[in-house]
Amino acid sequence: MPLRTIVGFVASFPSEREADDAPAGRFLAEFIATQLRTAGFNVIGPNERQGWAWDILATVDGINIDTIIGLVDDMESKPPRQWLITIDHAVGIWNRLFGSRSQRDQRELAMRKFCEIIHKTITSDDRFSHILWYNKDTFDRPGDSPGTTP
Repeated sequence: MPLRTIVGFVASFPSEREADDAPAGRFLAEFIATQLRTAGFNVIGPNERQGWAWDILATVDGINIDTIIGLVDDMESKPPRQWLITIDHAVGIWNRLFGSRSQRDQRELAMRKFCEIIHKTITSDDRFSHILWYNKDTFDRPGDSPGTTP
């Protein structure tokens, strides 16, 4: 089964824009970044992402991982989705075309390790509920089948 790298959930963090007009989610993004640092990851951020979300950049076993945390406030969906965290890594065209299987495996392992830490963080905290993980290739498409783990 492919790794799910998008997680939707409801959380009791402020969902209003900040007083300085920064997007909602600063406290949530800071919480996630702190937990990643505690787990031993090299983390940069959170930094505001063009006025609508928060970016966290992390290095996991030499792999750069980009995480976006944003308010979607889709409380009418079943189950409700207030927040989304998307997790991805950039792979250059050269590596995509000519990268070895061991490089692909290393990226997969780093992503899995990262997603598992996010999962452990949000499932062990009572402020989070309605946690579902999605595959980025099928997210919000007909037949999408989210799961309870990455």
